[in-house]
Amino acid sequence: MATFASTTTMKLLLNIPSAVTDHDSVLDIIADAVDGIVLGELGLTTGLTQEYTEKIDIDSPQNEFALTYRPVQSITALTINSILQQETVNYYFTEHGAVRLIPIWSMLPTGREVVDVTYVAGFTSIPNDLLYAGNLIGVQMFNQQSHVGLDSEKLGGYQYKMADTGSGSSFPNLARMILAKHRRLFARP
Repeated sequence: MATFASTTTMKLLLNIPSAVTDHDSVLDIIADAVDGIVLGELGLTTGLTQEYTEKIDIDSPQNEFALTYRPVQSITALTINSILQQETVNYYFTEHGAVRLIPIWSMLPTGREVVDVTYVAGFTSIPNDLLYAGNLIGVQMFNQQSHVGLDSEKLGGYQYKMADTGSGSSFPNLARMILAKHRRLFARP
């Protein structure tokens, strides 16, 4: 079942009565496709919480590092040079994926895979704005399916103009803004 879009909500946004089921199969396919799109944009493997384990290289002296997945819900285990660290004593983390050492002047040792961290990240419940963005993307996909490649059409003396085939599909601007709010702020691995 799709996480970020639903047939019911897309039908509501498209002003299709719930009793009309002609498009439900297509909307179900679109809802599943929206999940892949939103997860890809957010750099997640699933929308809901999941446990991840990472080994992190530290290239230069620093007192913080970034986790790949977010929002971070909890850290199960953190070792630095094989020494188990205690939360609130040796480090703290932010939901945005930053892990910072305590005290602030502490520095991580440099080297390959010096940090080993297991943590839970993802959403405990999908934020309403992400659900709305997902459904907006789905509605646009539905509306484009019969018009893909068509730029304009005229009735008298029938004419049509094909769009630039390289332009492809794009997100609605509002959906793009919402996704940007939840997207990672630092480079992905």
